[in-house]
Amino acid sequence: MKARKPLLTILILALLTGCAAPVSVTTQPAQATQPPAETQTGALPTASPQPTLPPGEAVTPVFTPTPDTRPAAADWRDWQIIPDATGTAIQTYQRGQALGRDPQAFSKIGDCQSIKEVMLGIYETYYDYNLPPDSENLEETIRNFRGSFGRDGYAVEGGFNAATVLSPLWADPEACLPGETPIECEFRVHRPAFVIISLEVWWDGRSPERYSEYMRRIIEYSLEQGVVPILSTKADNVEGDHAINLATAELAKEYDLPLWNFWRAVQPLPNRGLDPTRPDGFHISPDAWDVRSYTALQALDSVWRGVSSDGEPPVVAPTAQPTAAPQPALTLAPTPAELGASGDLYFSLTAREGDSYAAQGVFRLDMASGALTQIAPVGWSLQAASPDGQTLLLNEGSSLYRAERDGADPQLLTDMLFPDGRLSVAWQQEADPLILIQQDEDTFVARLSLDGSPPQPLTTASSTPIELYPAPDRLAWENGACSGLNTCERIGAWQADLDGGTQRPLTGIDFPAFSPAGEWFVYRGEKDGKTVLWGAAADGSYENMALLLGAGMSGYRLVDYTWSADGSKVGVLALERSDYSGKQFNTRIFIFTPATWGVQELTAASGQNMRITWSPLGAVLVTLATQEDEEGGTRLSGNMTWLPAQLRLPLDDVLGITSDGYLSVGNLFWLPAQATP
Repeated sequence: MKARKPLLTILILALLTGCAAPVSVTTQPAQATQPPAETQTGALPTASPQPTLPPGEAVTPVFTPTPDTRPAAADWRDWQIIPDATGTAIQTYQRGQALGRDPQAFSKIGDCQSIKEVMLGIYETYYDYNLPPDSENLEETIRNFRGSFGRDGYAVEGGFNAATVLSPLWADPEACLPGETPIECEFRVHRPAFVIISLEVWWDGRSPERYSEYMRRIIEYSLEQGVVPILSTKADNVEGDHAINLATAELAKEYDLPLWNFWRAVQPLPNRGLDPTRPDGFHISPDAWDVRSYTALQALDSVWRGVSSDGEPPVVAPTAQPTAAPQPALTLAPTPAELGASGDLYFSLTAREGDSYAAQGVFRLDMASGALTQIAPVGWSLQAASPDGQTLLLNEGSSLYRAERDGADPQLLTDMLFPDGRLSVAWQQEADPLILIQQDEDTFVARLSLDGSPPQPLTTASSTPIELYPAPDRLAWENGACSGLNTCERIGAWQADLDGGTQRPLTGIDFPAFSPAGEWFVYRGEKDGKTVLWGAAADGSYENMALLLGAGMSGYRLVDYTWSADGSKVGVLALERSDYSGKQFNTRIFIFTPATWGVQELTAASGQNMRITWSPLGAVLVTLATQEDEEGGTRLSGNMTWLPAQLRLPLDDVLGITSDGYLSVGNLFWLPAQATP
């Protein structure tokens, strides 16, 4: 069991004011020349305390480098602009091909000077650029990688640096899986064979040693994944002694990697490629944008041709197998009685194992005493609770069980449950039957009676349900496909009558949540580029905007919303995220009242992957979330808000669940206290 830790301070405060995107680019690239070396001196700023490295140790394949004929790292100014493929690059490419990397895809890891408007985006369309004569080889490279030039990907944002790209706090929550870093997300989604790493942002107190530490993590993860890294020098010298370019050259030497010497490419330009209209000494000029795109294309071309010309079959080291995530440690100490609520809070947890997720068990928190118990072991998940609050539905993979509230006496109901979505079983208003997603040769929504009779299919094979949206008077579900627990692609919500009937899409409706009586539902959407919570009558007679979020540089994602038991209110969680830097801020908490269309905002809370639920009588809200700890793992965090007095009490000491892996909350229910016999 880990010792208690305070809340983790956010890893990095990026330069949010000095990395604005350019408006346009010119189309004629400048020719790269080899300028004379430059010598500058300057003192490195005094280092301030640095953030803790993100968790995990990369498993790096061992490669045999070819002899490096480049000058010493200290002479990086004399290195050629366009790199050659190295022995490590060739072997990494071969490894990546065996692992399924796309040989026609590259990615970028960088800040605002790597966005497509500044770097390589002009090559996505045929009419945006003019290449010099005799550039047929570059045209071939453009054709091969078209589809990568016009995207920034999930590892490029204004303000990104070598630390932020390794932190899940900066990952895009719309595209990335819980616990993924921006790099992991980008490599999973785009499957690149090459990655250009260009991280320019400097801040006071940053040290070259810390930069090198983070860069090693980035490089070693890329090599492990079979993605060829192409390193880059930067045009500026904000730190005063070119320490970052020197460190980058040293890393290129150490790992036998190609280095694109962008610094040298811009030396012939006015002001050495830096923008004279901006006094920060960091931003490059429009002329340098062209040189940046053109020499980056040349570097990609050189390395791509170098690794592709070997012709020998790849020799691949065995892929490291992920180790099982440890079972969370529990603290069972009681909490003060003034937590002031009765009943039991039930929830399940998952933990990330490599690129997949595993169920970590089901837990019960007695809200009056603060006693926490684990009622189902690792491998089990919570699906639903009966309307009378006396019975739980638990699953272990595809096996669905009915159990008592303490997890006792589990009885197998079916071994054909679809287990990968968030919610695969729902009770109707009566205790029998159940609605579930059944998995056979196909998946379909089915009715399951508790008398032991086989499930009755309600939808046709043309539907591909992955998650239910419980409703008292209809069937509603999400179509899609899943490759594992919590790893699903959603393609649209559908509904049908309770007897199956005609299946029809819920066009334009994303994540519907129906009120307990079924007369209302809410769903998320967009309006004029802003996030909207819509409220609508279930019969389609009325629809209105309930909540509108988004202003300035902030974007929002509605991460969870749920109805109170009496159907009078909706608790809403909205994660605020910078559109500029990608940084995640706090989660804003709202209460929407359909009867008046009123919205009340509570004090924001911190944490990732937050979930929300109501007390049975609707006077208290509970939120659970993932927090990073100072030892590189994660812990479960929670808060309880008593609405009449706007009083918030933390639940962290009561929960006490920690893990070396990345924990996230699954389904969450608050059941009333059981009557004393």
